[in-house]
Amino acid sequence: MESLLPFPSKPNTRAVQSVLVCKPKPNPIEAEAEWEVEEELLKSWGKVGVVDGEFDVAFCTTSESDEAMVFTIKIPDPEACPSLPYFIDQRPRPPPPPPSILNHIKGVKKKKITTNNNNNSSSCSSSFTPKKIIPVSKVAEDGPPGPYPSRYYAVLDDHLYSVGGPDPDFSASTITDVFENYTLSRDSPLNIVSSIPTTDVWMLNLKCPGKGWERAPSMKYRRENPQTIVVDGKLYVFGGLGWLQPKDTFSGWMEVYDPKLRIWETLPNPPTYSKIDMDVIFAHSNFEGKDQIIINGPPVLEEGDSNAKGHYIAYDVINLSWKPMFIEAHLSWAEEVQCKRAQVVSTTLYWTTLLTEYTDMIFIYGYNAYSRGWTRRKVNIRSILIEGEDFLPTGPGFLHLADFKFCLLLFSYRRPHYYLNCLIFDLYGEASNTSILSVQKYLLDSCLQFLDCMIIGKTHSNGPSRSTFRIGEFWFSKDRVYSSTKKE
Repeated sequence: MESLLPFPSKPNTRAVQSVLVCKPKPNPIEAEAEWEVEEELLKSWGKVGVVDGEFDVAFCTTSESDEAMVFTIKIPDPEACPSLPYFIDQRPRPPPPPPSILNHIKGVKKKKITTNNNNNSSSCSSSFTPKKIIPVSKVAEDGPPGPYPSRYYAVLDDHLYSVGGPDPDFSASTITDVFENYTLSRDSPLNIVSSIPTTDVWMLNLKCPGKGWERAPSMKYRRENPQTIVVDGKLYVFGGLGWLQPKDTFSGWMEVYDPKLRIWETLPNPPTYSKIDMDVIFAHSNFEGKDQIIINGPPVLEEGDSNAKGHYIAYDVINLSWKPMFIEAHLSWAEEVQCKRAQVVSTTLYWTTLLTEYTDMIFIYGYNAYSRGWTRRKVNIRSILIEGEDFLPTGPGFLHLADFKFCLLLFSYRRPHYYLNCLIFDLYGEASNTSILSVQKYLLDSCLQFLDCMIIGKTHSNGPSRSTFRIGEFWFSKDRVYSSTKKE
């Protein structure tokens, strides 16, 4: 019998095995919580406008056979939006909660469904079929050449960039380059490694993706799954060195590509280089009026302190220099952060935690670089599943749309189909629970591993947007921050 496990060759087998496990119907003890989930979905649906404008989004995936694939969707996409009864009527019905809660929920349900949908619930739920999407680009073994699937991608001048990966050419020149330019650790002698990273860079013209990937100038250093970010029209690449450590100990961890000059330039290593040879939370910020790349290294245990703290440092792209920002206790180190590219709104960085089979929640962390205050919001993602459906724990995609509206991209599974779910929500306000405003649902041809996503184009509407908003104790405008006691 053919195995139904997605990606049996991938190292994270424990996570992917959850596809075979259907979540059982809740027992009476869980009933109240399940009804509260439904009530949360009902009261939030369509409460405010979803997004101001239109957004073109690209997301990148890999298949079981390591095919790099690129898809595109639009937000909003009316053809992909189920009505609210699609989720309410097809979810497993829990045993009824206590009468007081039941009466309250019944009133909310009747009001909300009548207001937001012209048809009755049964016709609405049965009429929706998830919109099918196919990749705009696919790199197959028997097709045109292209990149190995990278964990991070970047969009620059209408081109999608994929950098690094395993070197397909294990030639004598490759071995010579490794010995001449890198220091090999005792744990990774060259005779036992299964692959060597490459300096290859590929780019895909998003205006005509059918032409396929083409090679761009190679990086100076070999990398596999480096992190990428675009600032001021240039592509910055950092990390991904793994067991290959450059012999130059002052540069090499990060380099930058200028598409106009078509050249790569190595940049100075950060002051905590020896401590951050791994993925870090990162973002482009204009904090204090300067274009900076902010990174948060892994937690460090300070002398005399029992709690590990994260080191925030910033790279000034104009002065070509690093500077320490601050050291802070990190709320999210207890949970693995899968989507490490943070989204920045005003002076606050937001990022999400890993999706696993053990939770119904995704946590969104926020760190305000001005007030140095933390927030943690949670989104109940299970409320948008129907009976027999479960999420694939491949990590969420996380994007900032406009104002305080964000979206999460999640893969789900309902035998024999696989889906992409685009959840839109609003972080405006101070509640710890965040309500889902809308969902776009798409049908995929096969089980895929989520890699990265990015906004590739946007058109703002003529409607008003928030010019002043509040988070916690502070009010924000485009260029100012006010204390809540001194709001102007």
